[in-house]
Amino acid sequence: MNGKQNCFIGDYVGISTNVMTGVDIWEAVELTRKYGLTCMEIHLGDFDTAVGNPWMIPHAGVWPRTFSKAERAKLRKELSHIKNLVIHGTPSDVNIAALNPGIREESQLQYREALDLAIDLGAGWMTYHGGRPSNTVVQPAYARKWNVEFIKSIMKKAEDAGIKLAYENFDEKYLKEIKNKNFGLLLDTGHAVMQGNKFAPEGRGDTQTILQWLDFLGDRLIEMHIHNVINWAEVPIRGIAHRSFEYGLCLNLETIIKKLKSKKLMVPLISEIYEPTAEMAVQTLAKTKDKIVKYYGK
Repeated sequence: MNGKQNCFIGDYVGISTNVMTGVDIWEAVELTRKYGLTCMEIHLGDFDTAVGNPWMIPHAGVWPRTFSKAERAKLRKELSHIKNLVIHGTPSDVNIAALNPGIREESQLQYREALDLAIDLGAGWMTYHGGRPSNTVVQPAYARKWNVEFIKSIMKKAEDAGIKLAYENFDEKYLKEIKNKNFGLLLDTGHAVMQGNKFAPEGRGDTQTILQWLDFLGDRLIEMHIHNVINWAEVPIRGIAHRSFEYGLCLNLETIIKKLKSKKLMVPLISEIYEPTAEMAVQTLAKTKDKIVKYYGK
């Protein structure tokens, strides 16, 4: 699983356990096998949740601190069909750039444990949520300093294991402060449309926003979270994301995939398309994968 083993785009189209609601990690892996997926992102941990009925329904995941050596060996075996594996750090209640040193240290410890899990499972990518200012009077530069220091502190260990690192955000300053090309950014297509960023300052982006990011990032693009957005007038400051490409209105998948091909970028394309059940989420991604393979082949 470690690293890029081939050049077939279908082997880089996968699903995040973040959208696999109501199942455990073992059931999630079995669903990827059932639907012929060879790429997967394990979103930490097993307590995380993104949807509810009306309150939270945990999604599949692993909590490194309670996931034993024997379980890791078993999971690595169960993942034998996965050619490209990504581990994605939990954003829940952690802040690796917190003003409070206790919160900062515990958060960094959890992210180091995540990298250890990635190594044990043979992942090729480890992606994180960067730390953030603890309140509105803390300068963004303070948080960026801690985020840069954290990546530099784990870079050698990751490189020795053949793992690429990324932050999921739009702060291009990291690319100047961390020059190692085994580090870059995770580009979330839905967030790029909804959130203010370099190419959509007011947070009302479209397909062109994604194309501009791909041109800008080049080989510093490490991973993509793919999902579409529907902009509702009732929610004027934010679109509604995590939709399928058939249901959303803001992004043209074919155009994005053709841009990736023209730039010769082969990175994990991980679905964060929500559906009512884990199996429905995998079914939707399997259809999306077929389209991506078709578009990339044109």
